[in-house]
Amino acid sequence: VYGLGFGMVLVLLIVPALLAVGHDVGRLTAVLRRGWAVTGRAGQGARVVPVLGVALVVAGFAGSLGWLLVTGQDGPLVGWLLPGAVGGAWPAMGVFVLSVASGLAALWLLGGAAGLLGQGRRRT
Repeated sequence: VYGLGFGMVLVLLIVPALLAVGHDVGRLTAVLRRGWAVTGRAGQGARVVPVLGVALVVAGFAGSLGWLLVTGQDGPLVGWLLPGAVGGAWPAMGVFVLSVASGLAALWLLGGAAGLLGQGRRRT
């Protein structure tokens, strides 16, 4: 009886959830490929936003978690944002998540504003 219940949970809940995650990841990679493949004069400006996003994530990782993994000490980003924090992985993880989330939100807003300005310029 327990094996049948566990199998039912696997088949009815976990497998569809994994399929949905795979579908979402496929959509995200297709959007990223389209973002990198933009060509033309407008494409050069549109390509800057994904490049800045990747650079932001790499810099945030290098200044927080990467520094901790390589040296065993708090990174400069952690020391700057949390000067009195006790060293460890949790403060570094928090700084990484917050810095990347706030930076990507700012990039999103910047990209949206640039897109709206570009639309207004094309109409006239």
